[in-house]
Amino acid sequence: MWGTDGIRIQTVEDGWVWVFSVVDHFDACCVGIHAVKIGNRFAALQPIAQGL
Repeated sequence: MWGTDGIRIQTVEDGWVWVFSVVDHFDACCVGIHAVKIGNRFAALQPIAQGL
């Protein structure tokens, strides 16, 4: 089972960015991560595509 999450964080150089991640709950490893300036539904799917 995979879990997904998105968080908005502030960076020094880029200002506010969105970070989306996907974690495999079986072995507790990160299977995908994606950082973008505009966090929309397409950006949220990128870490899932990385995991596949």
